This record gives sequence, C-alpha cells and structure tokens, in this order.
Amino acid sequence: MEKEKSDKIAKMILEVIPLAMREIRTEMRAAAKSELTVPQFRILASIFRGNDKAKDIATHQGVSQAAISKMIDGLVVRGLVERKQAEDRRHYKLSLTEQGQTFFSATQKITQAALRKKIIKMSPEEKLSLESGLKMLQKLLLVLPILFMTIPTHATTLSWNQCIERAARDNAEFQVAKNNLQAAMAQQDGSYSGFLPQVSASANYSYDKSENAGRVDGPSSSYSTSLNATQNLFSGLQDKAKVDQAKANVGVSQSNLRNAQAKLSFDLKSAYMGLCLPKILLN
Repeated sequence: MEKEKSDKIAKMILEVIPLAMREIRTEMRAAAKSELTVPQFRILASIFRGNDKAKDIATHQGVSQAAISKMIDGLVVRGLVERKQAEDRRHYKLSLTEQGQTFFSATQKITQAALRKKIIKMSPEEKLSLESGLKMLQKLLLVLPILFMTIPTHATTLSWNQCIERAARDNAEFQVAKNNLQAAMAQQDGSYSGFLPQVSASANYSYDKSENAGRVDGPSSSYSTSLNATQNLFSGLQDKAKVDQAKANVGVSQSNLRNAQAKLSFDLKSAYMGLCLPKILLN
C-alpha cells in the first residue's frame, strides 16, 4: 500500500512539474514578447542559468549552431548579451550584460505577478496546502543537486535520437519484439508458396569400366536428367488461410513492437525528467 502511494506521488511530480515549468515559461515569454522573439528569450534564459557556450545552447534547443549564432548577434546588438574570449581562443563565452540582467530580472518579476493573480483566487486553505506541498517538495529534492556534482564534466553529450538508438539497442524487450516482427514478415513471404508452381530437377551420371567377358567396346558411361513442375489449382482454401494467418501474425508483431517502442520512449523520458528535475527547480 505504501509503495503504491509513493509511486502515485512520484508520478504526479513527474506530471505536474513540467506543467508548472511550461506555465512559467509561457508567462515569461509573454512578458518579453514586446522586445524579444521566443527563441531569443530562451537563449537569454539559458545564459542566465549558466550556459555560456553557443554550441551547448544550440544542442539544448535543438537548432543549428549557425542559427543560434545569428540570434545571439541580435541580442548582442540590443546590448543584452556580450561575448568574451574564452581560454580556447577558438570559442567565446557568453554572459548577460548589466542591461540583460536587469531585463531578465524585470521579466521574472512580471511573471511572478502573473502567477500571483492566479494564486490569489485560491481559498486560504488551498494556499496553505499548496505552500505546505511546495515546502515538502523542496525538502525532498534538496539532496538531489549533490548528484549533479558527481556527474563528470567530460561526459559525452548525446542527442535525443542517439539516446533512443542506444536505449533500443540495449533493451531486450524491444529487440525481441523487433526480431519477432522480422520473423513474422519472413513467414508471411513464405506463406505464398502454395500459389506458386513447384519445380524440381534431378540429374544422374554413371561410369562403368569393368571388364566383362566377351565385351569389346571398353568402359561405358550413361547419364540422365529430369525436370518436373506442378501447380496446385485448389487446396480447399488452405493456402489462403495460411496467408491470412501470416498477415495476422505480422499485425500482432507490429503492435507488440509499437508497444515496446512506446514503453521505451516513456521510460527514457521519465529517466531524463528525473535527471533534469532538480536542475529545473534550482534554475
């Protein structure tokens, strides 16, 4: 009973936190909409959270580095972002200017005011419950940032598609479903054999050099070949039933593979959210 209750709460956390963060991002983007595009504001937020490399920001947002660089140019022109030479002279470190920090802080205050308008409509009891729940959540997650401190800084960065490929390769359930589908498709191809002609061929060769009494023509040899072809005209719908059954097996295997893919994707997203949740809350 306690395990089921804990699982339910953990699931609610994974569902509610992304919704809360999406609402916060929506309000923040609305506050900055008059001056920045949504992608530019996301870049500003990334730099505010400590992402100081254009390459990392491009990877995080899923766009090309060239596109990110162009948008950063716009922020630099506005005086919100500045580039500084990194130790590696081939790269630059990004940071918010004083104007950029002021702009972002003002946007946060506007967002806080927008959230306050929604919270103020709650009853005193609901506000108390919400405050209590948030404090408990904060206490629960307080230890998790330590986990991020143990993650090596040289860890390889993978794209989402690369993560899916690796997870699929290492997931036994997915591989079994994939192999079962391949086997079912092969069986489906073989099920049409009853509608095709059956052809068989044979060849025989013999050589005799024994000396028989009275024989004057020496050793003898002989050979023979044969080719047979048959066509099944009607088998009481048995052949059609085999094809239908093979098609049904393919359909079942495809459904099993889709289910395995969906479960794999859900598990991967849950693991990713569990990894990123403390970082999201801290930022």
